[in-house]
Formats: sequence, structure tokens, C-alpha cells
Amino acid sequence: MPIPQVRQAGLSQITIISVCYYSSGVLPKMLNSIPEGVPTISVDNGSDEIEAVRQMAETHGATLIESPDNIGFGRARNLSAAKATTDLLLFLNPDSHLLPGALDALQKGADNHPDASAFNPAILDRKGAPRFRRYSVIIPRNETLPRKTADSDFELPVLVGAAFLVPAKRSKRSAGLIQKSFCIMRTMI
Repeated sequence: MPIPQVRQAGLSQITIISVCYYSSGVLPKMLNSIPEGVPTISVDNGSDEIEAVRQMAETHGATLIESPDNIGFGRARNLSAAKATTDLLLFLNPDSHLLPGALDALQKGADNHPDASAFNPAILDRKGAPRFRRYSVIIPRNETLPRKTADSDFELPVLVGAAFLVPAKRSKRSAGLIQKSFCIMRTMI
């Protein structure tokens, strides 16, 4: 069943997608950080915690997709992305959470950069400092991001996988690629 789009003034047109695998200890903080009315889809990827995850999803108004088996991170994300009806998808790890204004900032970034493939929000470490992935083994060293602070939008060579936004049309168009690459990329980001 498709997730209804929320079209209220001032509310982001983003669906939150989270893959859960033995995540009941961290999922409530993530779900509590999502503004009311924002479509949220969680996939339980074959854990033994399905009852607890089902209760959390119900309490927070999230749609839960229950996979009887662990189908892999990429396939679980694709499964949930196929159910979303908003223009933007925010893949959010269950051990992450949103700060107030994060969805509006991501929406603004997507509006200001319509040709971008994907976006990272400002990801903060435990001390509140911005965290960027400056390099990866998949890009040449000369393309390493110089040390800088995030005082405005800028291009990143590699995204941090804990939270990233993609236009739904790009996610659905490249679903096979995402399915095959997430496990590889996850170890590098």
C-alpha cells in the first residue's frame, strides 16, 4: 500500500526510510525526532524484535514493512523506496536522529540544487562538530575534500551513509545499482 503524501504548508515533501535490524534500542530516539505528519517507512530486516518494532512503528505513525528474512540493506531500502510517494527520500539509519529544522534545510538544498544526485544533511559527531567524509578508496586522492567548515552548501566527493537524501525518481531509476552497491559502499562511508 503506498504511503500518502503529506501536503501541508511548511512541511517537507520527504519520506523517511529506515532499515531496522535489531534496532529496538535506538529506534525510539530516531522516530521521536521525526516531525509529526512526515511519512516514515521502516523495514524490519528479519530480526527477532518484530513485535517491539511493530509497536514502535504503530506508536509513531510509521509504516512497517516486515521482511521474514534479512534480505540485505540495499534490497530493504529499495523495498521501502518503492512504497514512498513523495518527491524526496531520506534514508536515515535507526541509530541517527534529526535535529529541528533538518528536513526544511534538506528540502531547501534539494530545491536550490535540482541537478544534484544526493544530499547529506549536516551530520554532527557526539561533540556537535560537523562530520564529513573527505575521501574514499573509490575516488582519486586529488579529489579529496579539503578541510573546511559547513557554512553553506557545498559538493561532497562521498556521502556519509547514516543519513542521505535522494530524489525519489533517481532512487527508483537506479534501484538495481543501489541494491548491488550498498553493502560495498557501507563499509567505506
